[in-house]
Amino acid sequence: MGSKEALFHTEVSSFTTIVRKGSALLSRCLPFPCDVSVVDDGLARAKELLRDNYGLAIIWNHSNMRDGPAIIVHIIFANSTLNSRRVLVPIADHQHGMITRILAKTLDTDLVPIVTNETLARGKAGARPVGHGKLRYAHEAISILKQGGVVVLAPQGTRGNYLADESGIERSLRFLVKLTDREQFDRFALLFVGISMKGIQDYNSENLRGLNHGVTYNLRVGRCVTKEEAIKLAGGNYGSWVCEELKPLVPEICQ
Repeated sequence: MGSKEALFHTEVSSFTTIVRKGSALLSRCLPFPCDVSVVDDGLARAKELLRDNYGLAIIWNHSNMRDGPAIIVHIIFANSTLNSRRVLVPIADHQHGMITRILAKTLDTDLVPIVTNETLARGKAGARPVGHGKLRYAHEAISILKQGGVVVLAPQGTRGNYLADESGIERSLRFLVKLTDREQFDRFALLFVGISMKGIQDYNSENLRGLNHGVTYNLRVGRCVTKEEAIKLAGGNYGSWVCEELKPLVPEICQ
């Protein structure tokens, strides 16, 4: 393994932490209800590792547009240890509009737009291929992790109804591990979060891919493992390992 030390630890301003905390409180008044439950010691361990200058990558199953904001507001901004760190979030290029940019700037959150299949289908990609932006995101993710920050990562890439497709997950995690090996950087951890929607029995509907106003989201926080532990646990197969970590955190219908 490479260097065990983060290069430096950077926190956002106290004003930003107040604004972020306020956004988490404000979200309770909006028609986007969310329940957070901890089914393992992952969140406590993630906080402990962050205090020890580790970086943190939050891994979750991505099925609709509200997933990312739910993770950011209810997991990161609602917890003081995570709330004070730099945050990096990937976003579909066609969703990277003015309002999104203003919100990100207000909350001091870094966004990296990525061209997805849906960006292409909407005619918003121009001459750029699907996947454009992923390399930039990977390099910025490592920079944030080295600073003891928090990176949001949906290893499935684009929105998917089920965990069955392991190929995208395999590529994402293997690439992150290889890139951090090249940088000789090991001091980061993975926190698993499963997302589901209360009362929803069919996740295959196109109607569920949006923000789902009024639907209660369930965020179940699983375990947190370091990079070194992840390599041993995955045994060279990151796709199936990540799926196995997420399965207990999502309904059987999503598996």
